[in-house]
Amino acid sequence: MYTTANMFLLLGFAIILLQSISNVSSAEHKAVDENIYHFDLYFQIVFPNNLANQVAYISFPKKSHLFGTLTVTLTGGYNWQRTHGILRKRFHILYTNNSGLLDQITEITDSAGLLPSQWKIGDLDKKTHRIPIYHLVPTTNILTINVEATTIHQNYPKNSITISDPIVVNSPKKP
Repeated sequence: MYTTANMFLLLGFAIILLQSISNVSSAEHKAVDENIYHFDLYFQIVFPNNLANQVAYISFPKKSHLFGTLTVTLTGGYNWQRTHGILRKRFHILYTNNSGLLDQITEITDSAGLLPSQWKIGDLDKKTHRIPIYHLVPTTNILTINVEATTIHQNYPKNSITISDPIVVNSPKKP
């Protein structure tokens, strides 16, 4: 039979055990600074008028790991042709600075309005580490591009991500 002293001793051990479990649990699940593992960039680019087969490239630094999810979103408005709407593509990427692109899985997650019939987002190229943005019509349009990512590596060099001026290619690889 348990004495009162034994009951208090067992109760004390139970309280200490519960406190240590809750301390470990909260230490393992602390929130991290989103700026260390996440970035959100915006670019604006003008595609010239009366030029077919234009492409601009989003370039990523080759010397940094990129393991995570990247999203490219296009949105437009009106210049020489109405191009309002949205086109969003998600990339699940495994890229190492030593081996290059190990894997990518992509999906179009949002496609609405007139924009998707005039623009396409290509895949991340294994050799150049660029994502092409294809302009499928020859009219002047301003495009806003959002590049957002959440990675497992800290402090991805987001300021090294660039977008080229549009160029004309002879036979674009339209997705």
